[in-house]
Amino acid sequence: MKIAKDKKLHFLVGFAIAFFLNIYLVVIVALAKEVRDKVSKKGTPELLDFIYTVVGGILAYLILYLIGAKLELNPMYLNILEVINA
Repeated sequence: MKIAKDKKLHFLVGFAIAFFLNIYLVVIVALAKEVRDKVSKKGTPELLDFIYTVVGGILAYLILYLIGAKLELNPMYLNILEVINA
């Protein structure tokens, strides 16, 4: 199965946001992007775009969680900066 380029971009953006910032921000940004697409009519709002963005964020969070667990960091607000500074 071939994954569309825009879905890959959504996944990568979600991953990057969670990795460098916060998992909660991924959901907010993904939702805001799809609402903007619907309201502005400059894009096509798609549930799959939202899902790919959030799944990318979840993967980044899981990676950070596993690293953070070894370093005994609080996983609730974990980002790469906490891991580096531990």
